[in-house]
Amino acid sequence: MMEKPLSRGVNATFGLGLFGVISLAWGVCYALEPLEKLPAPLRTNGKQTLSSVAELDQRLAAITVEILDAEERVALGTIVREDGLVVTKASELGWKTVVRLPDSREVLPVSVAVDENNDVAALRLDVSLTHVAPLHEVVRVSRGKILVSPSGPKRSAKIGIVSANSRSIKREGGALGILMGRQGLALGGVQVGQVLEETAAARAGIQQGDIISSVNGEVVLLVEQLQAAIAAHHPGENVELMLHRGEETLNLNVTLGFRSTYFGHFDRNQLLSGETSTRLSGFEQVMQHDIPVHVRSMGGAVMDLSGRVIGINIARVDRVTTFALPTTLLRRVLAKLGDEFKLRDAE
Repeated sequence: MMEKPLSRGVNATFGLGLFGVISLAWGVCYALEPLEKLPAPLRTNGKQTLSSVAELDQRLAAITVEILDAEERVALGTIVREDGLVVTKASELGWKTVVRLPDSREVLPVSVAVDENNDVAALRLDVSLTHVAPLHEVVRVSRGKILVSPSGPKRSAKIGIVSANSRSIKREGGALGILMGRQGLALGGVQVGQVLEETAAARAGIQQGDIISSVNGEVVLLVEQLQAAIAAHHPGENVELMLHRGEETLNLNVTLGFRSTYFGHFDRNQLLSGETSTRLSGFEQVMQHDIPVHVRSMGGAVMDLSGRVIGINIARVDRVTTFALPTTLLRRVLAKLGDEFKLRDAE
């Protein structure tokens, strides 16, 4: 049975209630002395403000599942069909994926399909579910629009706004995880100045002082040439490196990693942001918002104040930026994955 939308009366009362609380918070903020702080209950995600979205909090909890890997929560998922279809963030799935339902039952997916272009996974569960999230066709979402989304182990609703125009996000190239040293024809390639820990280079056995002379047979003599050759491949893809270590010539197969993961600690904003998603780029279209969603809550629904699900969180970028895939895009993605995964109303 499809989840019933909120009535117009409830919508109006709820909307006015939330706007009243936020207006009060802003009014109090302006009235405070310069050194005073807004009381915690009145802040954007304070207890008093969140009480205004209590009904949406319950609805989000009913359509949200936890995605576990070896008993550790790695993401959230959103129920989109009564016969057990769940969507989530694909790159967070592990080898032992288990889905914990809203009633705390744990079930294994019977089938999984992945759209690599947008990092979406569709999981089929052999269960019947009462509450689902209708994926509404969304034409445009204006900046400043208030949204709610589940976050954390309790899947509690958090509030934020649409903070930027909808757009595509170009996929970042892969990375080895090295800092580069000397270069040039006389050297015969690009020298490895440092190998960062827990990176593609470290796992492949690349060492400081090695000289990389080619990538997939393409000669690289300059840093810019090596960077371009690596960036031409996506994270997760394999490249063949020829390198020289003293008198020895080695050919190594390296699975590339994520540039943002390896070099994020060089970015002050990233350092202040805490943990971010592994994959942050390569989406056909995103809706950007500032809801403080936990990094392991990707896959959770984004809901507007009328109770419509208009997106699914796909990447925590930094402390004030989360990307969500609009439901219009998700409908197309599910349809491309085949009859087993497309929405019933798309038939």
